[in-house]
Amino acid sequence: AKRLTPKQIPRLANVFGSESNVDKRTAVPAITENPPPQPLTTLPVYPKSGNNLTNHPPPAIPTLSPSGAPTELEITMAEKICTLMPSIEMVRMTSSGTEATMSAIRLARGFTGRNFLVKFEGGYHGHGDSLLVKAGSGALTFGQPSSPGVPAELAQYTLTLDYNDSAQVREVFAARGHEIACIIVEPVSGNMNCIPPVPGFLETLRDVCDQSGAVLIFDEVMTGFRVALGGAQALYNIKPDLTTLGKIIGGGMPVGAFGGRRDMMEHLSPLGAVYQAG
Repeated sequence: AKRLTPKQIPRLANVFGSESNVDKRTAVPAITENPPPQPLTTLPVYPKSGNNLTNHPPPAIPTLSPSGAPTELEITMAEKICTLMPSIEMVRMTSSGTEATMSAIRLARGFTGRNFLVKFEGGYHGHGDSLLVKAGSGALTFGQPSSPGVPAELAQYTLTLDYNDSAQVREVFAARGHEIACIIVEPVSGNMNCIPPVPGFLETLRDVCDQSGAVLIFDEVMTGFRVALGGAQALYNIKPDLTTLGKIIGGGMPVGAFGGRRDMMEHLSPLGAVYQAG
């Protein structure tokens, strides 16, 4: 668990007395090929002495691991993801693709100590505040909120560029590369009717990130395990620093994950200072 997932759950001892008392069964991830245990439940069950209203004893419900606890099947799934996507060395589970992208961006900002992020017009990465931003009047101008509730002060840190425009990417990084924490991109843009990358575009993203020290995030919520078993990064032979995944790893159930380079993932709490919990 420590090798594959950057987390520890010290609160387990407070709930169950010791981690050895936790039943490590949970609902099976879709990609692990293991049969699910019976019975299934998604709710954590905590020890309690009866019903406070009726004084009846609680029903005999199997105790499952509470949300956030490492489980055997979680580790099995993490191993599978890391095998299929070798760019991922550690995995953090989330509840959705949106949570995965929000967390990956926070990690990139924490890792680099920078604030700006680059995304592309027409792409969709969930409903995080930094992502509900449209382009300003030019590539180098401040972004504008695309939804009420997103502060303009936050939107200014998002640079929205044109997908497949390598020249524009190089222009922006030549001017502001030292301020940019990350690029987040759908390697195949599925939100605007499935537009594949033109030759050289993904290579340009990898190149400018290498030169500037920015983090390259592949949002493979849609492309992961679909365009190829190893995702778009396998199909196009481009290695991102971080990858985000969504419901496909749970067979359509509400689950997600993000992962990547070990030196980055170890900046997540509790191993590092970048806070993330779900």
